[in-house]
Amino acid sequence: MKKFLVPTDFSETSKNAARYAVELAQDDPNTTIILYNLYDRIAPGTDGTPLTETDEDRKTVLHQALANLEIELHEISTVRIQYVAEEGTSLVESVERYVRYNAIDVVIMGITGATRLEQIFMGSNALNMARQGVCPVIIVPPNARFRKIQNVLFASDFKNVKSTTPVAQIKRILDIFKPNLHIVNVDAEHYVELTD
Repeated sequence: MKKFLVPTDFSETSKNAARYAVELAQDDPNTTIILYNLYDRIAPGTDGTPLTETDEDRKTVLHQALANLEIELHEISTVRIQYVAEEGTSLVESVERYVRYNAIDVVIMGITGATRLEQIFMGSNALNMARQGVCPVIIVPPNARFRKIQNVLFASDFKNVKSTTPVAQIKRILDIFKPNLHIVNVDAEHYVELTD
């Protein structure tokens, strides 16, 4: 059985990633989509009272929101969907832990339309998750629509190949989706102009 984890904050970007995941899993009855929400602990006000609803109220609202998203996704697919909401402060650390303890095959995340400069200075949960290398991460741009994965490109500078190539993650993607693999040498030290 394959498990795809889809972190969601209920934004349109994360919902689009969930739709993408459901369509990706549509042809495999042995795939489960897990919608994952991380919520912050409720901070008390200066007088010690919660600034918002109680922890239980918040969990109830989040579980209802996840259930509503599940219903929305079942309108486009019959794929098996589960959901979980956890308390935490770091999405990347929490997702990484969940992936390790629950044998997740692929994480599918949306990424906002932040500019490259914004991503460099502020970072991106999706990019940071991909850098962790715990499992393959498919990053879905805001307006992306699903198309069957037929080709995967691996860019390498061919330096320290044994220690820098994520062999296990590449094998996992190839086993799950059966795409063609293209390996491209990227070398910043040499500039080669390509013609048509």
